[in-house]
Amino acid sequence: MSAESKPIELAISLKGEVLQSNFPEWCAGIKAVVAQVNQVLSTDADFDRAASNVKELKAAENALKDVKAQALKEAADIQALFAEIDDTGAEVRKARLGLDRQIKANKEETRLAILMHAIVSIIATNQQKYERRIVSAMKGKKTVATQEAAATDTVKMINAEVLATREIMQKFTAEYGPTLIPDPESLELRDSLEVGVELTRRLERQRDEAEKQKLRDESNELRAKATAAELFKADAEKNKDDAVDFNRVMAKVAPAEHSAGDELASFLATVAAGFAPAKAARANLKHRSNKDKAGAFANALSAAWSTLKGVN
Repeated sequence: MSAESKPIELAISLKGEVLQSNFPEWCAGIKAVVAQVNQVLSTDADFDRAASNVKELKAAENALKDVKAQALKEAADIQALFAEIDDTGAEVRKARLGLDRQIKANKEETRLAILMHAIVSIIATNQQKYERRIVSAMKGKKTVATQEAAATDTVKMINAEVLATREIMQKFTAEYGPTLIPDPESLELRDSLEVGVELTRRLERQRDEAEKQKLRDESNELRAKATAAELFKADAEKNKDDAVDFNRVMAKVAPAEHSAGDELASFLATVAAGFAPAKAARANLKHRSNKDKAGAFANALSAAWSTLKGVN
């Protein structure tokens, strides 16, 4: 019989009946003998009778053994059949258990293969984050076809979600630069609408911080200019007969902070402090050629000053 052929139907017929037996009567007789055995021996007659009983009981015991052996011999075919049934049953059970284990192992291997193929088909950077979702979609699917269909459909939905989220991030990056999104791998795991709300919140927070920094820079610049002007005036009054030492004046202007805006404000204040004495020196020029050169210098300096301050 081949492994693929259908097994024939098992059919066994036995006739397990006793054809002739006087065992009940014989059993009653021997039990009566046993009951009459005298266990108290004192006379010669008692001993003779006990010896006779021993012989009778021994004969009965041998008769039982002989009858049993004869019955077993006559039932040898049945015993052989039972032994073969047991052996065949053990072999069938072994084959069944082995095949059952193989089916379970192969099903698990196939399931894992479908799962891994689905995971690597996800376009997100962190693919493993979606494993539970795919496993949940495949749960309860009994066939390879239904498991593959569930995994494929889930991957399509995931990839569509990731693309939508990436589109939102690309839009914000194109309009506002990459500083809003230092964590793209984390954000692409989230819903696109949720990411849009998050990036809008970040943009507003960034703008608020930029405005606050601008106000701080402007305040520091004005404070530095005012301080420089006061110190320049005081230095000019104290040293009326000497040229104003701008380094001496500006050394007294301590920067309030160390930001880029503060640094520029301090520099602007230093430059501005030199405008008054330079203007006075220009007014004292007598020669036309020097006046023309000073005028050209003043025009160039004015343009450079506007550029430095960021004035268009």
